[in-house]
Amino acid sequence: MDPQQKQLLQCVYRALENAGIPMEKASGTRTGVFFGTWLMNRDYETNAAHVHPSVINHWTGTGLAMSIAANRVSYIFNFTGPSLSIDCACSSSLVALHLACQAIRQGDCEMAVCGGVNCIIEPRVFVALSKAKMISPEGTSKPFSNRADGYGRGEGCGVVLLKPLKKAIQDHDNIWGIVSKTAVNQDGRSVTPITKPSMTQQEELLRRMYSKSDLANVQYIEAHGTGTPVGDPTEAGSISNAIAKARPPGSEALRIGSVKSNIGHTESAAGVAGLIKVLLMMKHETIVPSVFYSEDSASVDAKALNIKVPKEAERWEASSARIAGVNNFGFGGTNAHAIVKQHKQSRVEQNNGGKRENYFVMSANSPKSLTLMMEDTIKQLEADSKVDLDALLYTSACRRSHLKHKYRKAIVVSSVVDLKEKLSAAVGKNIRPSYSDPSHMMDPILPEIEETIGSLQVNDLDTVLFSTVTGKEVQQGDFCTGKYWARNIREPVVFEQAVRSSTKGKKNTVFVEIGPRRALQRNIMETLGNDTAVLASVQPEKDHETMKSVVPKLFELGLHLNWNTFYKGCETVPLPIPRYQFDCSDRDVIIGAAQKNTASNHPVLCKTGSESNVFSCDLLSDSSFYLREHKHNNIPIIPGAFYAELGLAAFMASAKPKDIAALAEVLTSHPCNMYPELVVKDGLILKPSIVRTQAEIIDSSEGSFTSLTSEPCILQTAEAHKMTQLSAILLEEEAQPIRGTSVEIQPTKICVHSSDYFPVSASHLKFGQTLYWNKHSSQKHKLLALDFSGTVTAVGKDVRKLKVGDHIASCYPVTATSKVRVPEDVCYSTKRKFALQSFPFENVKRESIETLDSETQPSYFNSKKLAVVALEKDVSHALSHIPLLPTKKQLFRKRAVYIVAGGLSGLGFETVKFISQRGGEYVIILSRSKPTQDVQQEISNVEIQCGNYITAMECDISVSESVHEAISVIAQKCPGCPIRGVFHSAVVLHDGLIETLDRSLYEKVFKPKVTASCYH
Repeated sequence: MDPQQKQLLQCVYRALENAGIPMEKASGTRTGVFFGTWLMNRDYETNAAHVHPSVINHWTGTGLAMSIAANRVSYIFNFTGPSLSIDCACSSSLVALHLACQAIRQGDCEMAVCGGVNCIIEPRVFVALSKAKMISPEGTSKPFSNRADGYGRGEGCGVVLLKPLKKAIQDHDNIWGIVSKTAVNQDGRSVTPITKPSMTQQEELLRRMYSKSDLANVQYIEAHGTGTPVGDPTEAGSISNAIAKARPPGSEALRIGSVKSNIGHTESAAGVAGLIKVLLMMKHETIVPSVFYSEDSASVDAKALNIKVPKEAERWEASSARIAGVNNFGFGGTNAHAIVKQHKQSRVEQNNGGKRENYFVMSANSPKSLTLMMEDTIKQLEADSKVDLDALLYTSACRRSHLKHKYRKAIVVSSVVDLKEKLSAAVGKNIRPSYSDPSHMMDPILPEIEETIGSLQVNDLDTVLFSTVTGKEVQQGDFCTGKYWARNIREPVVFEQAVRSSTKGKKNTVFVEIGPRRALQRNIMETLGNDTAVLASVQPEKDHETMKSVVPKLFELGLHLNWNTFYKGCETVPLPIPRYQFDCSDRDVIIGAAQKNTASNHPVLCKTGSESNVFSCDLLSDSSFYLREHKHNNIPIIPGAFYAELGLAAFMASAKPKDIAALAEVLTSHPCNMYPELVVKDGLILKPSIVRTQAEIIDSSEGSFTSLTSEPCILQTAEAHKMTQLSAILLEEEAQPIRGTSVEIQPTKICVHSSDYFPVSASHLKFGQTLYWNKHSSQKHKLLALDFSGTVTAVGKDVRKLKVGDHIASCYPVTATSKVRVPEDVCYSTKRKFALQSFPFENVKRESIETLDSETQPSYFNSKKLAVVALEKDVSHALSHIPLLPTKKQLFRKRAVYIVAGGLSGLGFETVKFISQRGGEYVIILSRSKPTQDVQQEISNVEIQCGNYITAMECDISVSESVHEAISVIAQKCPGCPIRGVFHSAVVLHDGLIETLDRSLYEKVFKPKVTASCYH
């Protein structure tokens, strides 16, 4: 599912919660859903377009469709009003507001939720907008500034709940403001190109909107203000002509601003973002400033336009209700505007007659959410000490959703302080989900009992009753005759049978004992188990307290209580707390399982799932055109080499960088100088049961060795946690000694490594040096050796002089039919017998790594020569060690001083950062001037990131006395720390033609660069 759908679901819940409308109350109502979406903002769908058909399922369509964004909300919340997604680019959410207001006025729905969402997941939209010159290279929106160079993209989701004002007041809902009027129009072809905003049509919309309004009362306009060189002047001009200049003479300048300077341009959610900003400013009676704006750098003439862009927060003064406009336009020409009026919530008179207990209740769908809710409530209460306790209790019980929540908490409180203490005590506790003497001596009085009681009147039963006389559900005649009650006194009580009958076929049964004291609790628990919920209603001398404690216990056990009846006469406007806290968890929204390109970026090979080792091959791909050129009698035939290459590519693509990253994490948490050899595969840490070869070393002069069959051999491959199978065949002559220089090599690839260059990296899988021989070569080739930069380091016979440890990237082919004499110190030792056959692996828990023996003896990975290891043909396991990278040495030292002359800007400051990031503990900057505030802030940021000490000192390095004084100060500030390096970046620039230079200019440049070096 597109994460934008999840964001909308959560924000709709938040809107209902803030208004004080429980989900169960809104369910089934004619509530409309109107969301602004943008066709271009489908990052999740764009990524999903690369899925392999095999991973598409019946949820894919609904998870991607933007129409479902609105429909899913209607489905989850059971709203039955109109439900639609609207796309008109940046004005989408404000157009959604317009349509929602119209739907309510027309009677299509009685209530509506509207808003927009914008999530940025991948860069393709960035590329399109950048090429259209819409995106700021600096990534920020700068409304009404001549520094405006495009807009900065922002993410966010906003939803507002709309309801007729009269109905909202009647229901005591929390009202933020009043939408007085909305309107929409289009630029048509009044301007060219289509993306250019039209001042004519924007002005026409505003004049129509405000034609019947008192413009003197309009105090603020929340502009679209994207920060584009064309859009801002156009919008400012239309607002000025239609509103600012049309106000009565003597009116103060119209204030305008844009939320995009604060949070970026949220595109399809931009309209609702501006609306929410205006509502917040009305609540706090404050107009917030627009960032990046100043009169010196303004792109509009504010004075001439009779507008004012606030540069700092200012009090929003008003003699009556505050009125503001919200303006939006889309890049296709759809313009929208809304007029918003402040609503001052009137206090609701409460009828607190009679004594009422104070219950604070909350519920959630998971233990984590409930705990987070309690923690959040504590923070909110600590931030606001003037919370109305009665309103808080009423809100928690009657204006929050409880019906579908499994995990609950109810607390009896006496004050806000008491509530905070009890919530703090409850946090951390386990939260449970909701789910459960007669004798023969009575014989003499039985006739009298039976006669006295006689027959009793039978009424309709509202509740199913069970008899402890029969042990079953009550039958006709039970409870209403003297004979029954005589039996009740005389016969044994079949309590266990009655309890079991009452709970048969039922789950989560709760027992409330109605009696003068606790008498049956233990019996019920013995019958049904200790987990059964049994509550006492009264206790001697504690009747009131006991009854009071039963209510919260019943609520926590899952019973639906009618809190509205409990709080009847105490209704009030709901508070914003308690707030539901979603139990969110991170998800990889990029469908890795469906991405076509594997780690090998193979043109036709792709995985069928992220955790699968099954690969498929797309022969219809455009990348496989060359296969159709391999023909026999004009019929395309797939060559055998293609199958071999597919197998190798699949094997190489099975590498998982996360395995190496996981191993790095393990080793970081277990630091030491020497480690056991480990491998991480599929998230498991494995260690081989055999970590060293016990092969006997034989001197070739003492005897001979004959290979009767061609055995498959294993050598370590270029990737440290993989093995590849080779075929190394000995010479046919019997009793021929095995020598490193007399082995005929016939594999397609053989890899040899140096232990001196064998790093493990999570990001760059480059392991050692490789030698290649090509079996199928038909021409003679010279042997070439290349280093890692691709430079040829040796040709022909000179290659044989290379040894392990030399930086060899690869050696390319020679003909394989001849006997290739490979220098023993370059290749491998054949003086070891084929000793090891298989290497089973054992799973190792991270916690037990410390108990493994460190490698104190030579292993395969720190020896100069590699043994040829033979595996039997039916063995599927392979040796798979990862040699470990030693601790990286820092280029600069701790407890040492490094001086950078001229280090406040340019290359000098880059040098300061370079030293700091590579271990330099004390960095001293010498400069003729003090650092500016911005530079000082950058220095502080580097100190925080690198954890070192950086200070700037005033010093003219061309003056000997100034340098000596600076060195003395450094010695005082960094005692015991020698100066280990001086970096000279100081420069004076006086460039010009040689014929115009005089000696004084020459010396000004010469002194700081050359003369100053003498003082170092």
